[in-house]
Amino acid sequence: MTNCLLRFTETTIGSGEGIAAAFAKPGKADDGTPITEIHTDSALIDIAEVDTLGAIAGRSGSTTTSELRKAWDGAPLGFRNRTAERSIIVPAHSYRMAVVMGVQPERSGTLLDESAGGFPQRFVWFTASDPDAPAQPPAPLEPHEWTPPQVPAREDGKRVLKVCATAATTITTAAVARLRGEGDALDGHALLARLKIAALLALLDGKTGVNEEDWRLSGLVMEESDRVRQSCVDALRDATQARSRASAVLRGEAEVETDVRAADVAIAKVKERIIKTIGTDSVAKGRIQAGLSRRLREYLDAALYDLEDDGQVIIREEVYRGQRTERISLIGSSAGQTANA
Repeated sequence: MTNCLLRFTETTIGSGEGIAAAFAKPGKADDGTPITEIHTDSALIDIAEVDTLGAIAGRSGSTTTSELRKAWDGAPLGFRNRTAERSIIVPAHSYRMAVVMGVQPERSGTLLDESAGGFPQRFVWFTASDPDAPAQPPAPLEPHEWTPPQVPAREDGKRVLKVCATAATTITTAAVARLRGEGDALDGHALLARLKIAALLALLDGKTGVNEEDWRLSGLVMEESDRVRQSCVDALRDATQARSRASAVLRGEAEVETDVRAADVAIAKVKERIIKTIGTDSVAKGRIQAGLSRRLREYLDAALYDLEDDGQVIIREEVYRGQRTERISLIGSSAGQTANA
């Protein structure tokens, strides 16, 4: 939408203190008294990547997310520093702020990890993809001319939008339930988001109040928002599980590699013991086994086969007292030569 009569300042985000600075700056009155000078009452904060917010919010002592939560319902912004000349305080409900943020589903943890404080519930979530997009881009749309409807001012100068009975009853009932400890504290964020959407729909339609149709349509918008947010929850969970599986595979491969190295060391020790035990004689396998520790015995067969493959020993079967056994001798020894003969 272009060519509308809305005035706002577009800015980025750098810190929690910088949010108040989007609307005001320190100044001085004619008598030199420090004051806050409001330079705009409307601001759009554009955060291209959610990782930017994550990096800023992750700094020690960061107040970024707490300031954004305050701005959600028009609370005072800023902080009073020890030096009055540097203090910026933006009064409650004296400003309007919107935040647009790009979020890759797999990177949405920056928002979703703040669920306990109701941070992701303060956003309305939409997908940027369009499965029905045509192969050829359509012709650009003509600019939409929109003039905000004139909402009558009250005696105190404030302009108030009337709200339909259904919306008022729903919001009031939920508020009473939360007050009694019966409702979900986060439901209030969802209802306020829905009310804001309903008000925007009404204003875009040239109305000065929220009617039943605006409230119904806002419910559809919130249903889509909930669906998209849940898809981010699912994508984040899947990404976390995939990383866990990959990490487990790497740990498993590392453990296997460690086991292989340990087995190689053990087999080398057993081969040394075998050669030392045999000497110039032939020795029964049982005698060699008896001279090994319990841990090394499981590597005896592998060590014997290695030595046999390398041409260092001869393994021959024989029957002793009716039982089949194996005798091992070194090649080149007198016992080995006798065996070859």
